[in-house]
Amino acid sequence: MHRVKNIDFIILGILTLLYSYVVAASTTFYQHTVTVLFSGVLCFFFVREIFYRESCEKSLQRVYLFMIALFVGIFSGYYFSGASADLIWAADSYAAHLPKSDEVAEAIRSFSLEGLRKPFVGYYRTIHIFTGLAFTVLRNPIVTGFVLLIFKIIALWSIIRLSRKLFDEKVALVSAYLYTFAPCVLFFSINFYKEMFVQAWLALSFLFFYEIFEEGKYKKIPFFVFTFFFLSMERSYVAISVLPGMAFYFLSMEKFKKSHKLVLAGGVVLITYTIRTLYFPYLGFENVFAFFREKRASWHNYDYFDQRYNLELNYFLSWIKLYFTPIFTLQKFELFFNYSILLTWGSFIHQATMALFSVGIYNQIKTHTKRTLFYVIPFFVYMCAFAYIGSFSGRTRDSYYPIIVMFAGYGLVNKVVPFLKRRMRRS
Repeated sequence: MHRVKNIDFIILGILTLLYSYVVAASTTFYQHTVTVLFSGVLCFFFVREIFYRESCEKSLQRVYLFMIALFVGIFSGYYFSGASADLIWAADSYAAHLPKSDEVAEAIRSFSLEGLRKPFVGYYRTIHIFTGLAFTVLRNPIVTGFVLLIFKIIALWSIIRLSRKLFDEKVALVSAYLYTFAPCVLFFSINFYKEMFVQAWLALSFLFFYEIFEEGKYKKIPFFVFTFFFLSMERSYVAISVLPGMAFYFLSMEKFKKSHKLVLAGGVVLITYTIRTLYFPYLGFENVFAFFREKRASWHNYDYFDQRYNLELNYFLSWIKLYFTPIFTLQKFELFFNYSILLTWGSFIHQATMALFSVGIYNQIKTHTKRTLFYVIPFFVYMCAFAYIGSFSGRTRDSYYPIIVMFAGYGLVNKVVPFLKRRMRRS
């Protein structure tokens, strides 16, 4: 019986290997064709696992193996294709992450910090620390993929644990599979970007925060401090966006005494000041609006942008665009290629996930308003800022994917599926 079940991982691994090989070794037409088929494969395994598995516990164990099967298939296909490292290491990798990772690797080998060009905090990120450590052993795209896999598994583990605490076992299962089979998450665990690190630190921060203030596990405070600090190192503005949610939580929850509320809110202000000092020492009240204007101008400074749908788009439509991006357009055929075609055809899966997220958030706010707002406020703060700065930036929006899939899982399990079942019985 176990052999029959285990063949699922082998089949997914083989299909992923074939997909990866064709993407790495063929022309654009075949890349698009095989990506469409592979997106269907991801949907098939998702539906099969969440609707046809009787035991949630066993399925939750299986999700880790599916994630590993995807990794093995992707990088086996890449390896056998003989493609260059440029397929995995994109321009951003060469410009930012690889040089810094190499510097950290050399510092580890030499037991000296002399090779580090700038102060550690504010310039180097946790992705550079862990990749640099791996580079002391071996330096190639498969190694960077393996490092990203580790943090993807950490994010998955955190999603499962937090979903169980907030909702139940079934929602945890669906959330885990939404995350594992999401094309955008898969893409950012292939190409050498920092998204897996951001998502892991964010998910861990929310998990430890829940365990400390909802379950009274105060021994977890050091874990929260470290993970939140690592999140600020990796993507400082995501950490900043969490702070208003924390302030709301401390001030609104009745279980805290008034004096305790003020102390905790003061702690949030102190953290805010510390992050601003570390990462934005030049930013003050007098130039905050100029800062946003400069960011908006620099983020839109690309020749291939059609500014009618970017810089010139009104704020409300920019908000909607950022919420659902990437949006399928013909221009995507020019901009996306190789593995990034996953973002083109996977856009439909992402938009379905965001619709489920909206359903989950709406219903949870009605029943658990304060608790839900703690998770929604950081995402809302980010959306308000980046709808102005760059509404095309799905990559930064995906920093919040652990939260997105948890509430999307709730929406699917408790609202959409029961609704469809009622409609089917009536018909």
